[in-house]
Amino acid sequence: MATFRGWDAVVAADDIARLEIEPMEDLASAMAGANLVVIANNHPAFAEMPVESLADSLARPALIYDFWNNFEARRLTLPGGVGYMGLGGRGVANLPGAVV
Repeated sequence: MATFRGWDAVVAADDIARLEIEPMEDLASAMAGANLVVIANNHPAFAEMPVESLADSLARPALIYDFWNNFEARRLTLPGGVGYMGLGGRGVANLPGAVV
């Protein structure tokens, strides 16, 4: 069974809950233990997030999918079992078999 959790810098927790997504207090708690993280907008909070240190808290295997290509995949140092992919595969890090 999948559990959907969400956090947004602008969207109110009540609005997130109306989408049947469990609202989280902050980005770190939203990512902790997740197998999939989707970055769905380009708010500065996402572009400035410490993606490498937050990746340590993810379950394994895990994928961070970034619709806005906030990070340069080649510059990311992610823990084993955690991959990163930007929209359209333009940025890929730690994905077995991926052509970079």
